Amino acid sequence: LGADFLLYSKFESSAPIDEPTNADFWLGSELDLSATWQITSDVSLMLRYGLFFPGSAIVSGSNPRNFLAVGVTYAF
Repeated sequence: LGADFLLYSKFESSAPIDEPTNADFWLGSELDLSATWQITSDVSLMLRYGLFFPGSAIVSGSNPRNFLAVGVTYAF
């Protein structure tokens, strides 16, 4: 099990990112929760959930965004 808390900012107000932003520096914060389960000696399952809270620089709104990742690893 794991958890991460991330803070995002720009060093330059005109720095390009993959989403429209204004001249503010604060991009937002994110909370990630993860779990990895070793099902057998050669198969594992990974689940990761993230909740991003946009900051004042994000133009598209301030609603939190959900992200989910699921992965299976088979080692042979």
